[in-house]
Amino acid sequence: MRVGAYYHGIGKLVAPDFFIENFAAGANPHAGLDLLQSTRVIHPHVTGGLELAHREGLPVTCGRASSRSTTARA
Repeated sequence: MRVGAYYHGIGKLVAPDFFIENFAAGANPHAGLDLLQSTRVIHPHVTGGLELAHREGLPVTCGRASSRSTTARA
C-alpha cells in the first residue's frame, strides 16, 4: 500500500498544470474551459496513471484506480 500512496497521482503527469496543487501563482487553467472540457482533462488521470504504472513496472493496487475528487468547482 505504501507504493500506492507514493504514486497515486502519477496520472497527473499527463497534464500537471490542470491540478490545483500545480496552479502557478493563482492561475487557473480551467477558467477558460466549460465543465465538460475540464472533465475531459481531469478524468483521464486515473487511467493514465494505471497505464504509466504498468509501463514502468510499478505494482498496481485497487487504491490507484480511484480518485478522491467527487465535486465540480466553478
